[in-house]
Amino acid sequence: MLKAAKQSPYKTPVDIRWIYNKYSAMLLGYIQGTLKNQHHSEQQLVKIFSSYMKEHSNYGAEQLTWLHLRQYAQKHLSQLHLKAQDLEVSVVSAPPNNKILALLDATERTVFSEMYYHRKSISYLSGILNLPENEVRGLLKSSLDKIRNAHGN
Repeated sequence: MLKAAKQSPYKTPVDIRWIYNKYSAMLLGYIQGTLKNQHHSEQQLVKIFSSYMKEHSNYGAEQLTWLHLRQYAQKHLSQLHLKAQDLEVSVVSAPPNNKILALLDATERTVFSEMYYHRKSISYLSGILNLPENEVRGLLKSSLDKIRNAHGN
């Protein structure tokens, strides 16, 4: 007797349109939270999807998860080298579109955003902002305290 082969839709390579339709809105929101510039965020979204699909074109759908894509985007965004003037444009002068970031002053917002979203080190920020490392640590601590207090933790 013939048995029907059980074919899983997850074994076939995933089309870029499928992954884009499923995750693009979430990824764009994440990128906009990081870069604060609509046009630049959209450009980075295209670059991230293009390079992601080139590197992972033979993966099945079960391997292409939101977590995996977000980690890839974090790695990609952390490789962007920001100069002091870019920091001022992307973080300091941009009005916060996030309730959490709205609680912080401009310098705290810069330190928090660069450390949380871009994974920059304290010594790197100290050099860019021309502040001692202890002051950068203090700014990070005060921003975390403000966030905790706002959420009742």
